[in-house]
Formats: sequence, structure tokens, C-alpha cells
Amino acid sequence: MEMLVTIGVIAILAAISVGVISLAKTTSTEKRIEGQLNKLITAIEQYKSKVGFYPPDHQVRSGNGQVQFTPEGRPVVNPVLNPLYYELRGVLVDLNTQSFVAAGDPMEYALTTPQVVSWFGMDGFQNSARDLASIRSTFDGFKPSEIVTVDGSIVGQSPRPTGSARLLSVPASWPRKFQDTNPLGRTDVNVWRYNSSNPTNNPASFDLWAEIPFINESGEYELRVIGNWNVN
Repeated sequence: MEMLVTIGVIAILAAISVGVISLAKTTSTEKRIEGQLNKLITAIEQYKSKVGFYPPDHQVRSGNGQVQFTPEGRPVVNPVLNPLYYELRGVLVDLNTQSFVAAGDPMEYALTTPQVVSWFGMDGFQNSARDLASIRSTFDGFKPSEIVTVDGSIVGQSPRPTGSARLLSVPASWPRKFQDTNPLGRTDVNVWRYNSSNPTNNPASFDLWAEIPFINESGEYELRVIGNWNVN
């Protein structure tokens, strides 16, 4: 009997320890995300001050190339596949090859016009030029860990984008246990969401947010959102 009681106490203590460790890990992750969020907000505001408007997002288009609208008359936005990385860094255009590459990236990451259309719903970038000196705003403060190259074959949309594109990565992986809820297919890639066409939380500017799936204290799946409207 004493042994059973001891085992029971150990099991309870172990469960409490796991919960405490999990909570501490989640808190640490949230702090990293909030730090990156504030850095991106600063970069976006600097972009606006130099270019004159906020970076464009991904407005979803129909088969004939027309922008789709909600019943309320607002553009339909795909916040996951957004061109924020390219717009903030600035894009070099090669008119001979009709290709685009983010400033500072090697040519292996260049996108053709059809690929830009398939990824971001537009045929070019607003913050682009033929030479680096002519780009209106350049942000080079990204760490390698904050950028992810995504292959179109994993994207859970139809039609799928062609080739690969660079997106801004959230410092928190998407748990494989919840891959069926990940818009980027069955992978641990997690990216920043962005909406400047019809932001619901910041109507006068933009919505920028990260989504973190995790198991709460009740053992249930929960999605936590950290955005520029709920973080100081």
C-alpha cells in the first residue's frame, strides 16, 4: 500500500513538473515572438515613412486575375503567403530575365514573374528597382533564423505556387501533432501573418501576427495569437 501511495505521489509531482516546464517554455517562446514582432513593426513603419504607404499584402485573385472581395466589399487576403520579406528588404529587378531577387539574396533565390504571381497574387513588388541605390527602403536586420525558404509543393492551397519563396519565420515551430491545421502543409514551418488591405484589429494601419498551437493545462489543443494589437 505504501508503495502504491509513493508511486501515486511521484506521478502527481511528475505531472506538475511537466506542466511547469511546458509553461516556462511557452512563456520564453512568447517573449522571443514579441521581440521579433516589435522589430517588424518598426521596419514596417520605416517602410511607410520612406515609400508612402504600408507594404502590400497578398490579395487573392480569381482565375481571370481579378481581385476577390468579401460580401462587405473588402479584398480577400491570404495573410500567410505575404511578400513582407521582399518588400521590407527591397527587391532588385532584372528586366532581361524578368526576375526578382531580394536585396542581399543570392540569385538562386530569384523569382520569375509567374512565380511572384503564384505566390503573392501580384506581378511584381512595390519596393523594387534595377539597382540597389534606387530602392526606396531596405531593411537588412533579419537573422537567418527569421527567414524560411518554402517550396510551393508543401503549400496547402490550390493551385499551389510554383518554385520556392522566402517568408518571415516565427521563432516557434508548428508542432507536428497539429499539422492538419497548418496552412503550409505537413511541416513544422510557421510564418508571420500580415494584412494591410482590410485589417480587422488595426483598421488605420495593418495587422501582423503569429499563431502558436500548444497543449493547455487541460490537455486540450489551443491556438495562441500574438499580434500588434494585443502586445505592448
